[in-house]
Amino acid sequence: MNNRYIYIDRQSVCMGDDCNAPNDELIPVGENERLSDIFHKIAAYLPQMYDVIWAVDSGRKVIGYIVVDKNGQAQYELCMEDRVFGDLELEAFHCSYFHQRSFVYRNEKENKIIEKYPQCYTLLEKVKCCMKERFLYELEIKGGSLCFWGEWFGRPCDNFHVIKSVQWEQNEVVLHFKGEELLYIRNPVGIINEKECLIIQEAAQILWAWYPDDKEHTYKHLYIRQYTKNADGEIGLHSKIEMEQ
Repeated sequence: MNNRYIYIDRQSVCMGDDCNAPNDELIPVGENERLSDIFHKIAAYLPQMYDVIWAVDSGRKVIGYIVVDKNGQAQYELCMEDRVFGDLELEAFHCSYFHQRSFVYRNEKENKIIEKYPQCYTLLEKVKCCMKERFLYELEIKGGSLCFWGEWFGRPCDNFHVIKSVQWEQNEVVLHFKGEELLYIRNPVGIINEKECLIIQEAAQILWAWYPDDKEHTYKHLYIRQYTKNADGEIGLHSKIEMEQ
C-alpha cells in the first residue's frame, strides 16, 4: 500500500491562474519509483504549454529541468543521480517556468532592450544561469536570526529560525520556516548566499509573519511586520499587527 506523497507547487502562468494559487498538489510515490518517474508525474501535473522550460527545485537546490518543445513534448534533464525516490531526502518541489521573453528586459531610462545572459546560445543555458544565481552555493543555511534594514527581530542572534523551503519567482522570494513562519521579499536585489549568512542587499518590500511561541497557530494569533522602501530610499514600518488584542 502506497502511503507516501511528494508536495509540489508551481509558478502561476497567467492572471486567471493566480486565482487558484499556489496550485499545489500531493503526488503519490510508489515504493520502487525513481526520480525520473516522479518527473514524469510532474510533467503531467504542469499546465499544457509549448516551447518553455520548467526548473524544478527542492527549496535548497535545483533537482532538474523539464524541457517542453514546440509540439508540447517534454524531455527531462536531472541534476542528480536517478535513484529510487525513497532513498532521496526530498519532501517538496517547486516549479518555475521560463520562455524566451523571460530574459529580455526594457531599460526605461535608456529606452532600449536588454538581453540577459547574452553569452548563452539556448534557452536551457539561460535558465541554468538564472537558477545558478538563485542557488549560488545551494541553500547551505539551516537557520539563523533575522535582521531587516538594521532592525533585529528580537535580540541579535537570540532567535533561531529554521528554514523549511524557499520559493523563487521572477520578482519575489518567499522563505518558509518551521513553526509556520513566512518571510516574503519583493524585488530582491544583490542576493549573497554563503555558508554562514544569507544577505539580500536591497528590496522594495519585506513582509514577516509569525506566531508567538505561547499562542496557538491560528489566524487570530498571527503577527505581521511589513517594511517598504520608497523612491527616496526611506524605510517605513507600515504595519505591526497583532490579530488578537
